[in-house]
Amino acid sequence: MEEERRREKPSTELTLAATSSAPQSQCPPEDIVWTTLTLGLPSSTSEKREAVDQNPAPSMKKGPWEIKKRLTTSDLGNRCKLLARSLVEKHVMPCLDEEFGQRVSSREGARVIVHDCDTNSNHQLILKYYKSSDSYVFGRKWGKFVRRRDLNMGDEIGLSWDVLNSRFLFSVIQRANQQPASSSSNSRTKHK
Repeated sequence: MEEERRREKPSTELTLAATSSAPQSQCPPEDIVWTTLTLGLPSSTSEKREAVDQNPAPSMKKGPWEIKKRLTTSDLGNRCKLLARSLVEKHVMPCLDEEFGQRVSSREGARVIVHDCDTNSNHQLILKYYKSSDSYVFGRKWGKFVRRRDLNMGDEIGLSWDVLNSRFLFSVIQRANQQPASSSSNSRTKHK
């Protein structure tokens, strides 16, 4: 009996799935990735294993940006009016559980992670809704984020909600007055 168990081939199939607690009808199906990998064990040590990227990352300048914004002066301050209510309520709020959504709408807001795709770094900010401006804002540490990325009036940024990792994805799509790579970038209008 024990010898039979040893001779049985181990399963080499692995199915990965990411799910969200939000109703599927509210989060587009393309936000959920299903990947099935079948792992083959080499029959001899001379065989080489080849890694295959099943889901290559999209070009960060082209997508998956659900929210695109050309920055204004008010977007660059500590309490920016960065996120239009209609876009957040269409692309972000349906993917959040009810409790988290209530925290975002509360006076304190909710702590969120913003993953900077350009620098491959995570940053903790506060997302909250301001009735007075009818917009969603990044409160805590947004000014520091702006300075770190040297964001300026006229820069175009992209944001989207990463359903798989419960975080925002961020990228600078285009810099204001972007010049060819051989030109100096000091001609941009700075806002501090």
